[in-house]
Amino acid sequence: MTQGERPDPFEVLDIAVIETGARDHRVRRANPAACALLGRSEAEVIGLAWDDVAVGDDGERWKAQARLRVAAGQRRARMLTRLLRPDGTIVHALATIALLADPDGEQYFLSHFQDVSEEIAAQDRLRLVVENTPVSMFLVDRTGRVLVSEGTADPQAAAGLGEARESSVFATFADLPQAVSLMRRAITGERIHENVEVFGRCLDMHLVPIPGNGSDVGSVAAVATDITERQQALASLQARSAEQAVVADLGQRALEARDPAPLWERTVSLSR
Repeated sequence: MTQGERPDPFEVLDIAVIETGARDHRVRRANPAACALLGRSEAEVIGLAWDDVAVGDDGERWKAQARLRVAAGQRRARMLTRLLRPDGTIVHALATIALLADPDGEQYFLSHFQDVSEEIAAQDRLRLVVENTPVSMFLVDRTGRVLVSEGTADPQAAAGLGEARESSVFATFADLPQAVSLMRRAITGERIHENVEVFGRCLDMHLVPIPGNGSDVGSVAAVATDITERQQALASLQARSAEQAVVADLGQRALEARDPAPLWERTVSLSR
């Protein structure tokens, strides 16, 4: 670049940008950030087809999006795609695809890629934790429709949450008035932490209202933990403690009693 010339933004921006032909879908140009994203030199990238770098059927999906843009005259699209590096690692990228034309009128695609691998990995780790612990997490809008749900605190509850993506928790769980009541209270702005009986299981429920526009609650974040076994163990422990207290009381009375008759009467009354 000679003095006075402006630098080419395509080359200097730290944004992965790739230019591909509209007909053959082969890379015609790639900036340094794109080469770094793909783990290849510019010489290795130029001429590659999407099938050469995409994982699975992502290349076909990209080309299908491209063909749709050309056929419909649309200018922009976004999609998640997976790119394979030579070392075998996979990059998850959010691609923004724009259909442009050069000075000669030839159409081409300009694609901008944002590396979202860390976000995807974090989401996968969270899903792995949730799926292997007795916890369900879900987000409900103010109408009761489930926006997203993860986890398996209770299979029946999880199935109901799936149905509530199309309807609402108020319709799906209409036969569970306690759970419905807790959700209605949360939508009015109350933070909830209570135990609730659902399908024969005991769930520890945390409901947190999330503000929307203005002062109204926009949605409710919920975490449900299955504590059935813990509650059963606690009840068993309390029962054993009560039995031990009775035995200790009878033992003390036996040591103090001169006449065994009241002791027998006490034993009979406690065994009823």
